[in-house]
Amino acid sequence: AGSGLRMESLAKHLVRESDFAGQPLAKRLNLTVEKINGMKYHARWEAGSEGPRIVLAHCPYAAILEKHPELCKMDESMLKELMGQPARQISRTGKEGSSVCVFVVGR
Repeated sequence: AGSGLRMESLAKHLVRESDFAGQPLAKRLNLTVEKINGMKYHARWEAGSEGPRIVLAHCPYAAILEKHPELCKMDESMLKELMGQPARQISRTGKEGSSVCVFVVGR
């Protein structure tokens, strides 16, 4: 649990001064993508059957994810902070041949 709390705290630090929660969903998605693209994630959002999906085409941590999977939890926490609702990872760079990380928002 300690590692999870550290990742959540780090995520809050990374997205400080971003309060998108009061915005409509499409605006929050656009603002979130803009914010994390400033961190070199090469992100986009798309509609999905389970809800909106945020796709990270470039993970800054890809080279060390195998040894540090907790960084994916940091990304989840960062998206939760920005979107004001939960985000759940459904695909990860390097896992099962995936070249992107995908998070479903709101579930």
